[in-house]
Amino acid sequence: MGLFTNKKKLCPICGSPTPRLLPTKIEGEPICSVCADKINLPQGRANNLTMAEFQKYLEFYDGENAKLREMFQETYSRSSRFFSNTFFICDSVHQLFKITNLNNAIVFPGNCVERMTISEDDRVFMELTPQSLRFYTSPVPDEVNALQMEIDAFNREYERYEFLEEQRKRMEEQRKRVEELRAGSNEKQDYSSSSYSSPSFRPVLPFEKFHIELVLNHPWWDSVKEHEGAPTFDRTHPSVYDYMADYNQKVSELTELIQVFRDTCYPNCKVIYENDNHSLAQEAAPAQPVSTADELKKFKELLDMGAITQEEFDAKKKQLLGL
Repeated sequence: MGLFTNKKKLCPICGSPTPRLLPTKIEGEPICSVCADKINLPQGRANNLTMAEFQKYLEFYDGENAKLREMFQETYSRSSRFFSNTFFICDSVHQLFKITNLNNAIVFPGNCVERMTISEDDRVFMELTPQSLRFYTSPVPDEVNALQMEIDAFNREYERYEFLEEQRKRMEEQRKRVEELRAGSNEKQDYSSSSYSSPSFRPVLPFEKFHIELVLNHPWWDSVKEHEGAPTFDRTHPSVYDYMADYNQKVSELTELIQVFRDTCYPNCKVIYENDNHSLAQEAAPAQPVSTADELKKFKELLDMGAITQEEFDAKKKQLLGL
């Protein structure tokens, strides 16, 4: 232990020896590994803490949060993306959650979430507040379907490229056979053929990233922001079907995520399905009567995008039709 700890430089918090190599520092003072391991704060925040603020944080961590960590039992877990330390880990039974799978992770009470949004770039299409969980219709399916003519034109171009490339390869084979026949002869002739440039499908995509944001009412965390890549088209064999299959899978996973947070944070809030993805100012508009056919169409759209299951759709259909 003596090789790796400095007994002459003691932790100002607990008096234990501090690490010799790369110690965590508060106000320029190294602290011991035990105290440092309790830090679970937004990136860079620990570097700006005073010693008094850090002591207050440890009181919170070893006090009220220790009780929540003892109580916590994981019921759901999802990693946001590869090479990210952010995990969304929930305990819906005790209405608690964590945002990392580290052993020292702070446990948050569900009611500290002021707002959770999932967006396609800057378009919010799922939103959780204490009052409601709202789903907005995404324009992505229509925007992807609008690319079908562009995809068809590209596929014809790629088929032509494959035909010309096959012809070039045959000419190369013939050249090699001719050279073998002329082996030992002084007669030379250039039979080389140039290759064709492979076309690549690079459309303007409907969006680039899914953004997940938690706005928190918490003494040590203000918000959590993460993102995940949107689907893309294959560069040589683009397909609307393949894109939408990937998109629907991601939407289904994100729908499950926000529904789990609803169960964890505000299980009694209303679930509302909006017709568009515009401003929440629409809340002020007077409610219009909705026909049974419109309601069925709305829930069929949710089924197609993976937001609800077939069983949920069938149950809602029976309810609307009075069966």
